[in-house]
Amino acid sequence: MALIPCPFIALSATVADPSVFHNWLGRVNEKKELAKVSIIEHRERWNDLYKYVWHKGELRPLHPFCCLVESSVRRNGMSSDLTLVPREMVQLYQEVKKIIGPNKLWDRLSPKEFFAGMSFVTKIDSRNYEKQLKESFLELLKSNTLQTEGFSQLTLSLQQFPDLDLSFSPPPRVEAEASDLRNLTKETSYLQAATLFNLCKDLDKKDIMPAIVFNFSRKEIERMLKKLVEELEKRQET
Repeated sequence: MALIPCPFIALSATVADPSVFHNWLGRVNEKKELAKVSIIEHRERWNDLYKYVWHKGELRPLHPFCCLVESSVRRNGMSSDLTLVPREMVQLYQEVKKIIGPNKLWDRLSPKEFFAGMSFVTKIDSRNYEKQLKESFLELLKSNTLQTEGFSQLTLSLQQFPDLDLSFSPPPRVEAEASDLRNLTKETSYLQAATLFNLCKDLDKKDIMPAIVFNFSRKEIERMLKKLVEELEKRQET
Protein backbone atom coordinates (compact mmCIF):
# COMPACT_ATOMS: atom_id res chain seq x y z
CA MET A 1 0.00 0.00 0.00
CA ALA A 2 2.93 2.33 0.64
CA LEU A 3 3.71 2.26 -3.10
CA ILE A 4 0.28 3.56 -4.14
CA PRO A 5 0.32 7.37 -4.60
CA CYS A 6 -3.40 7.68 -5.44
CA PRO A 7 -6.46 7.74 -3.12
CA PHE A 8 -7.84 4.32 -2.19
CA ILE A 9 -10.78 2.87 -0.27
CA ALA A 10 -10.19 0.46 2.62
CA LEU A 11 -13.14 -1.56 3.93
CA SER A 12 -13.62 -2.29 7.62
CA ALA A 13 -13.31 -6.02 6.90
CA THR A 14 -9.73 -5.48 5.74
CA VAL A 15 -8.63 -2.71 8.14
CA ALA A 16 -9.45 -3.33 11.80
CA ASP A 17 -8.13 -0.02 13.15
CA PRO A 18 -7.89 2.74 10.50
CA SER A 19 -5.97 5.09 12.82
CA VAL A 20 -3.11 2.59 13.24
CA PHE A 21 -3.01 1.94 9.50
CA HIS A 22 -3.11 5.68 8.77
CA ASN A 23 -0.24 6.41 11.18
CA TRP A 24 1.88 3.68 9.63
CA LEU A 25 1.35 5.02 6.10
CA GLY A 26 2.07 8.52 7.37
CA ARG A 27 5.41 7.47 8.86
CA VAL A 28 6.40 5.66 5.66
CA ASN A 29 5.60 8.70 3.50
CA GLU A 30 7.38 10.99 5.93
CA LYS A 31 10.59 8.98 5.62
CA LYS A 32 10.28 9.02 1.84
CA GLU A 33 9.54 12.76 1.95
CA LEU A 34 6.28 12.22 0.10
CA ALA A 35 2.93 13.97 0.45
CA LYS A 36 1.11 13.88 3.79
CA VAL A 37 -1.37 11.02 4.12
CA SER A 38 -4.92 12.09 5.01
CA ILE A 39 -7.72 9.82 6.19
CA ILE A 40 -11.47 10.24 5.74
CA GLU A 41 -13.59 7.84 7.79
CA HIS A 42 -17.17 7.02 6.83
CA ARG A 43 -18.89 5.16 9.67
CA GLU A 44 -22.38 4.86 8.17
CA ARG A 45 -23.41 1.99 5.90
CA TRP A 46 -25.32 2.82 2.74
CA ASN A 47 -27.49 -0.25 3.27
CA ASP A 48 -28.71 -1.81 6.50
CA LEU A 49 -26.88 -4.95 7.57
CA TYR A 50 -29.29 -7.67 8.70
CA LYS A 51 -27.75 -10.33 10.93
CA TYR A 52 -28.55 -14.06 10.69
CA VAL A 53 -27.05 -17.22 12.12
CA TRP A 54 -26.97 -20.61 10.42
CA HIS A 55 -28.33 -23.15 12.91
CA LYS A 56 -29.66 -26.67 12.38
CA GLY A 57 -30.03 -26.16 8.65
CA GLU A 58 -31.86 -22.85 8.94
CA LEU A 59 -31.07 -19.17 8.70
CA ARG A 60 -32.29 -17.53 11.90
CA PRO A 61 -32.49 -13.78 12.58
CA LEU A 62 -29.86 -12.72 15.12
CA HIS A 63 -30.51 -9.63 17.23
CA PRO A 64 -27.19 -7.96 18.22
CA PHE A 65 -28.33 -7.52 21.83
CA CYS A 66 -28.41 -11.33 22.15
CA CYS A 67 -24.62 -11.21 22.08
CA LEU A 68 -24.28 -8.79 25.00
CA VAL A 69 -22.77 -9.92 28.30
CA GLU A 70 -24.52 -8.21 31.19
CA SER A 71 -21.47 -7.74 33.43
CA SER A 72 -19.50 -6.24 30.55
CA VAL A 73 -22.30 -3.86 29.55
CA ARG A 74 -22.79 -2.69 33.13
CA ARG A 75 -19.06 -2.11 33.49
CA ASN A 76 -18.04 -0.78 30.05
CA GLY A 77 -21.24 0.16 28.23
CA MET A 78 -21.79 -0.89 24.61
CA SER A 79 -19.37 -0.97 21.72
CA SER A 80 -19.78 1.88 19.23
CA ASP A 81 -19.85 -0.59 16.33
CA LEU A 82 -22.94 -2.36 17.67
CA THR A 83 -25.64 -1.12 15.30
CA LEU A 84 -29.31 -1.97 14.85
CA VAL A 85 -31.55 -1.98 11.81
CA PRO A 86 -35.05 -0.46 12.24
CA ARG A 87 -36.70 -3.84 12.78
CA GLU A 88 -34.24 -4.64 15.59
CA MET A 89 -34.83 -1.23 17.20
CA VAL A 90 -38.58 -1.81 17.33
CA GLN A 91 -38.11 -5.36 18.60
CA LEU A 92 -35.78 -4.14 21.37
CA TYR A 93 -38.30 -1.51 22.47
CA GLN A 94 -41.14 -4.05 22.55
CA GLU A 95 -39.26 -6.74 24.49
CA VAL A 96 -37.85 -4.35 27.11
CA LYS A 97 -41.35 -2.87 27.52
CA LYS A 98 -42.77 -6.33 28.24
CA ILE A 99 -40.17 -6.91 30.95
CA ILE A 100 -40.13 -3.58 32.83
CA GLY A 101 -43.75 -2.50 32.27
CA PRO A 102 -44.73 1.20 32.43
CA ASN A 103 -41.64 3.39 32.62
CA LYS A 104 -41.47 7.09 31.77
CA LEU A 105 -37.92 6.91 30.40
CA TRP A 106 -38.66 3.95 28.13
CA ASP A 107 -42.26 4.79 27.19
CA ARG A 108 -41.17 7.98 25.44
CA LEU A 109 -39.32 5.75 22.97
CA SER A 110 -42.49 4.15 21.67
CA PRO A 111 -42.05 4.38 17.87
CA LYS A 112 -45.57 5.77 17.53
CA GLU A 113 -44.68 8.58 19.92
CA PHE A 114 -41.04 9.12 18.92
CA PHE A 115 -41.82 9.41 15.21
CA ALA A 116 -45.17 11.15 15.64
CA GLY A 117 -45.70 13.83 13.01
CA MET A 118 -43.05 12.44 10.67
CA SER A 119 -44.44 11.60 7.26
CA PHE A 120 -41.19 9.90 6.27
CA VAL A 121 -38.55 8.43 8.60
CA THR A 122 -35.04 8.97 7.24
CA LYS A 123 -31.91 6.98 7.99
CA ILE A 124 -30.67 9.87 10.15
CA ASP A 125 -33.94 9.74 12.12
CA SER A 126 -33.52 6.01 12.72
CA ARG A 127 -29.92 6.49 13.88
CA ASN A 128 -31.08 9.14 16.34
CA TYR A 129 -33.73 6.73 17.61
CA GLU A 130 -31.08 4.02 17.98
CA LYS A 131 -28.89 6.40 19.98
CA GLN A 132 -31.77 7.22 22.33
CA LEU A 133 -32.58 3.53 22.75
CA LYS A 134 -29.01 2.64 23.72
CA GLU A 135 -28.65 5.54 26.14
CA SER A 136 -31.98 4.76 27.80
CA PHE A 137 -31.14 1.04 27.93
CA LEU A 138 -27.93 1.81 29.82
CA GLU A 139 -29.89 4.05 32.19
CA LEU A 140 -32.28 1.18 32.91
CA LEU A 141 -29.30 -0.99 33.83
CA LYS A 142 -27.68 1.76 35.89
CA SER A 143 -30.86 2.35 37.89
CA ASN A 144 -31.36 -1.43 38.20
CA THR A 145 -34.78 -1.10 36.60
CA LEU A 146 -33.61 -3.89 34.32
CA GLN A 147 -32.11 -6.48 36.65
CA THR A 148 -30.11 -9.64 35.95
CA GLU A 149 -33.17 -11.85 35.56
CA GLY A 150 -34.76 -9.34 33.19
CA PHE A 151 -31.54 -9.01 31.18
CA SER A 152 -31.34 -12.78 30.74
CA GLN A 153 -35.02 -12.89 29.76
CA LEU A 154 -34.42 -10.12 27.23
CA THR A 155 -31.49 -11.82 25.48
CA LEU A 156 -33.55 -15.00 25.16
CA SER A 157 -36.76 -13.32 23.98
CA LEU A 158 -34.90 -11.34 21.32
CA GLN A 159 -33.89 -14.63 19.72
CA GLN A 160 -37.47 -15.56 19.02
CA PHE A 161 -39.71 -14.54 16.16
CA PRO A 162 -40.15 -10.74 16.35
CA ASP A 163 -43.53 -9.23 17.19
CA LEU A 164 -45.17 -7.37 14.35
CA ASP A 165 -47.84 -5.43 16.21
CA LEU A 166 -46.61 -2.12 14.80
CA SER A 167 -47.83 -1.50 11.28
CA PHE A 168 -44.54 -0.12 10.00
CA SER A 169 -42.38 -2.90 11.41
CA PRO A 170 -41.01 -4.72 8.32
CA PRO A 171 -41.61 -8.47 8.03
CA PRO A 172 -38.61 -10.71 8.65
CA ARG A 173 -36.99 -12.19 5.56
CA VAL A 174 -36.54 -15.55 7.23
CA GLU A 175 -38.99 -17.25 9.59
CA ALA A 176 -37.53 -19.28 12.42
CA GLU A 177 -38.71 -21.52 15.22
CA ALA A 178 -37.94 -20.69 18.84
CA SER A 179 -34.41 -21.67 19.79
CA ASP A 180 -31.73 -20.66 22.26
CA LEU A 181 -28.86 -19.60 20.02
CA ARG A 182 -26.53 -19.39 23.01
CA ASN A 183 -26.05 -23.14 22.62
CA LEU A 184 -24.47 -22.92 19.18
CA THR A 185 -21.48 -25.16 18.58
CA LYS A 186 -18.82 -25.13 15.89
CA GLU A 187 -20.37 -28.23 14.33
CA THR A 188 -23.53 -26.27 13.45
CA SER A 189 -21.62 -23.42 11.84
CA TYR A 190 -21.74 -22.61 8.14
CA LEU A 191 -17.92 -22.60 8.33
CA GLN A 192 -18.01 -26.38 8.43
CA ALA A 193 -17.25 -27.72 4.94
CA ALA A 194 -19.98 -30.35 5.29
CA THR A 195 -22.71 -27.75 5.87
CA LEU A 196 -21.59 -25.06 3.41
CA PHE A 197 -23.40 -26.68 0.48
CA ASN A 198 -26.70 -26.76 2.36
CA LEU A 199 -26.28 -23.11 3.30
CA CYS A 200 -25.58 -22.11 -0.31
CA LYS A 201 -28.60 -24.12 -1.45
CA ASP A 202 -30.78 -22.35 1.11
CA LEU A 203 -29.46 -18.91 0.12
CA ASP A 204 -30.13 -19.69 -3.54
CA LYS A 205 -33.67 -20.84 -2.74
CA LYS A 206 -34.32 -17.53 -0.93
CA ASP A 207 -32.81 -15.62 -3.88
CA ILE A 208 -30.12 -13.94 -1.78
CA MET A 209 -27.08 -15.17 -3.68
CA PRO A 210 -24.29 -14.45 -4.53
CA ALA A 211 -22.53 -14.47 -1.16
CA ILE A 212 -19.03 -13.88 0.20
CA VAL A 213 -17.70 -16.40 2.72
CA PHE A 214 -15.06 -15.25 5.21
CA ASN A 215 -12.74 -17.52 7.16
CA PHE A 216 -9.55 -16.46 8.94
CA SER A 217 -7.90 -19.77 8.05
CA ARG A 218 -6.68 -20.00 4.45
CA LYS A 219 -6.34 -23.78 4.74
CA GLU A 220 -9.89 -24.10 6.06
CA ILE A 221 -11.43 -21.93 3.34
CA GLU A 222 -9.65 -24.00 0.68
CA ARG A 223 -11.05 -27.15 2.27
CA MET A 224 -14.54 -25.65 2.30
CA LEU A 225 -14.31 -24.68 -1.36
CA LYS A 226 -12.99 -28.10 -2.36
CA LYS A 227 -15.84 -29.81 -0.51
CA LEU A 228 -18.39 -27.49 -2.13
CA VAL A 229 -17.06 -28.15 -5.64
CA GLU A 230 -17.03 -31.90 -5.02
CA GLU A 231 -20.65 -31.79 -3.88
CA LEU A 232 -21.72 -29.75 -6.92
CA GLU A 233 -19.90 -32.08 -9.32
CA LYS A 234 -21.43 -35.14 -7.66
CA ARG A 235 -24.94 -33.72 -8.01
CA GLN A 236 -24.26 -32.68 -11.58
CA GLU A 237 -23.40 -36.26 -12.50
CA THR A 238 -26.47 -37.81 -10.85
